[in-house]
Amino acid sequence: MQGKDSIHASDGKAGRTPSNVVYFSSFKKAKNMSECLNVLLQRTDKYFSGFKKGSFVGIKMTVGDEGSTGYIRPDIVRVVVENLKARGLKPFVFDTNVIYTGRRQNAVDHLNLAYIKGFTPDNLGCPYIIADSVFGTDSRVIEVDFRNIKEIRVPS
Repeated sequence: MQGKDSIHASDGKAGRTPSNVVYFSSFKKAKNMSECLNVLLQRTDKYFSGFKKGSFVGIKMTVGDEGSTGYIRPDIVRVVVENLKARGLKPFVFDTNVIYTGRRQNAVDHLNLAYIKGFTPDNLGCPYIIADSVFGTDSRVIEVDFRNIKEIRVPS
């Protein structure tokens, strides 16, 4: 690890200037994950410079399926939310419904599951919304230029 607080950026290719940057941080000097994340966010100021004050900023999160524990906890997400708010931005956390059977197949059950797992406005510090409507049908087409894909649907 480099730097006094053990934070560095890398794209995994030695000797290259990173274009897609991944930041790494050591927990050794941080008291907890929230503190570690705050240090990382302070070091990434340039990525927020393109947002005008008052801009809405969506944070895509999954709460996972019923019974799963492999998701980022709401108290950690709140660190990002508070950081964005301090920059004069309007963050919200969002997810989309899934096409397979389960509690995330429609917005009502999905929100209830999210709330059970602690993804509430009180815990997050911002709203949690389902971005593609009650049944996951609200989307729009965006043109892309990938080898095998020319358009994608994104929640509207």
